Amino acid sequence: FVILIFLVFYKPLAFDSFDHLGAQAAGLKTRLLSITFLVTLALSVSIGAQIVGSLLVFVLLTLPAATAKYLVHSVPKMILVSVGLSLIGVWLGLYLAFVTNWPVTFFISTFEVIAYFLGLGYKNWKLTH
Repeated sequence: FVILIFLVFYKPLAFDSFDHLGAQAAGLKTRLLSITFLVTLALSVSIGAQIVGSLLVFVLLTLPAATAKYLVHSVPKMILVSVGLSLIGVWLGLYLAFVTNWPVTFFISTFEVIAYFLGLGYKNWKLTH
C-alpha cells in the first residue's frame, strides 16, 4: 500500500520535498501532499516497528537516505542508492548474525553508521579536491 502511494505520487512528493515554495507556486496542494507523506511514513514505521523493532526501523529509514544524499545529487539516484545500502546492510547483517550468533540489529546498524560516515567523508573529500 505504501509503495503504491509513493509510485502514484512520486513526482509531486519529490517536488514538494525539495522545493516547497516552488510546488506551491506550481499549484500543487502541498498541504495534502505533506499529510499523505506523513501518513505513509507513520504506516511504515508502525508496521515496521512491530516486525523488526524501533531501532532498526529508525536506522533503515534515516541512515541510507542520509548517506545517499552525500553520494549522488538526483532524487531517483538517491532512492536507488538508499535502497541498495539498505539491502546490503540487511543481507550483511543477517549473514554475520548467522555466523556469529550476535543480534542482527547490531550488524545492520553498524554497517549503516559506517556507510554514513564514509559517505560524509567522501563528500568532504570531494569538496576539497
